[in-house]
Parts: sequence; structure tokens; C-alpha cells
Amino acid sequence: MAEWNYNMNHISLNLPPSFFNLKIVHLEVFSITLSVPISILVTLVNLELAILNFILEVIQLIIVTQPQQEWLNMANQRKLDQHFLDNFIQARVKPRNFLPSVQMNEYRYLVKEAKRLTDCLKVAQQVSEARWNPNNSHELEQLKQRLEFVKEQKEDLAKSKEIKEKFTRRKEKKEWLKRKKERQQKEVQQALVERENLHRLIDDKIEAVRRKELNRKRNQLNQVAKSEADTFMGEVRRKLNDTKRIIELLQSLRELRVLRARSLELQRALFSKQEDTDHFNSTLDKLDSMLQKKLGNHEEENTVTSTLNEHDVLQMTEDVIQ
Repeated sequence: MAEWNYNMNHISLNLPPSFFNLKIVHLEVFSITLSVPISILVTLVNLELAILNFILEVIQLIIVTQPQQEWLNMANQRKLDQHFLDNFIQARVKPRNFLPSVQMNEYRYLVKEAKRLTDCLKVAQQVSEARWNPNNSHELEQLKQRLEFVKEQKEDLAKSKEIKEKFTRRKEKKEWLKRKKERQQKEVQQALVERENLHRLIDDKIEAVRRKELNRKRNQLNQVAKSEADTFMGEVRRKLNDTKRIIELLQSLRELRVLRARSLELQRALFSKQEDTDHFNSTLDKLDSMLQKKLGNHEEENTVTSTLNEHDVLQMTEDVIQ
């Protein structure tokens, strides 16, 4: 706009020479017309003013530059566009009525009034049945007439377009809320089922991992227990075998002495005395008795150790499971 004012300032400053010649001609005509009648003078003045205004308009149109004309066209187009946009928005946007309508307020009042009259009629009927009075019957009749009138007014008002639309919107809203509630309940139930399935799957995974770990520990403990049992049982078996070997050696020694005695007897050689033989046999019998007792102890120890090892393995397995 400042550019427009700046560009238009030269209109009053740089007027063409014809404009000044026009003023001179106007003055000359005015000086000439002083000697003519007043009516003709007024006509001439009006004609000169009209010609002067026309010439000024032509001068303004001629003086406006091309950029100024483009700016004027653009400003006019903006005004047209804004006017079209305002009309379009006004046609599309519906003003909301925040205040309750008169018909809806009247309908609500009639509903409340009908309910109040119904309650009053019930109370009046109960009072009339308990204690009859002619005035009571007249009041009952008035209440009934008033109730019928209110019901008729309510039914007539319910037939109006606004009330029907209100009821329709309320019904649609209730149905929408009902569908929304059912959908939410369905989503909640589905979420619960999915959560239970997920928990069951997690429990199965945890149980599988626990069983795998128990099997690993059980196998490890079995190996440790077996190794310890084998070591201990090996020691017991070694003692048992040593005892048996000593018994066999004593038996071999006894047989060897008998064979030597027979050999010497056949050779008619000198042999040990009977006292020495009895002492030898007595000593071997004592050793044999002692070794047999020790052998029995080792066998019993072997049996008890085997049983205890099996029991220990089972007990360790149960401890791992727990």
C-alpha cells in the first residue's frame, strides 16, 4: 500500500500541460459568460464541471502504470476470493444451539407434570378408599382430567419433528453406547483369554526348564554318588579279596604240610613231632577261624554298603527334586 501511495503521489504533481490549458480555457469561458443570463450561466457551469470530471477520470486511467494496475486487479481478486470463502464457510457450517429448545423444555415439563399427577392420583385414590368424601371424588375427577390433558399435550408434542429427532439421536446414542460396551467387554474377555494362554505357555516353558535342570543335577549326583560308592565298594572288595586269598593260602599251606608229611613218610625220613603238627594245625585253625570271621564281616559290610549307597542316591535325588 505504501508503494501504491508513493506511485500515486505524482498524479497531483506531474500533470500534463493540457490540464493547465484546460484550466485557462475554463477561466476564459467563465470570464466570457459574465455577460450572459444566469440560467444559461448555470447550464454552462454544470457542463464545464461534467467535462472536467470526465477529463480527470481519463487522466487518472492514463496515468496509472502497469504494476499499479496489476496490483489493483490482484486486490479485487482477493476481495472476490474472500467473499466466496466466507459464503462457502457460512453455507457449510451449521451454528450449534447450546441452549435447550423451547419444545424440548416443554416436553420435559409435561413428562414431569404427568409423573407428578400420577403420583398425586394414586395418593388421592388411597385416601378416598380409606375415607370416602364427596369432595375427594371431585378432586379425583379434576386430577384425572388434568392428567388426560397433560398426556394429550405430551403426545401431540412428541409428534413434532424436533422431538422425534431428539428421541432418534438419543436412541442411536444408547445403541452406540451398548455396542461400545459389548465391544469393550469382548475385548476384555479376549485379553483375559490371551493372558491365560500366555501364562500357561510361560508355565510350561518354566516347567520344561526346571525338569531339564533336575535331570541334569540328578545325573550329576548319580555320577558323583556312583563314583564315591565305587571307590568305597572297591575298598571293601579289596579287603574281602585279601581275606579270601589269605584263607586260600592257609588252606594251601595246610595241604602242603600234609603232602610233605606223606612224602617223608614214604621216604622213611624224619618228620616233625606230633606235638609240632598239633600246634601247627591249632594255629592254622585259629587263623582260619579269625579270617572266616573277618570274611563274614567284610561280606556284611559289602551288603550294607551297597544298600546304603542306593538309599543315599535316592535321597539325594529327592532333595534335588524338592
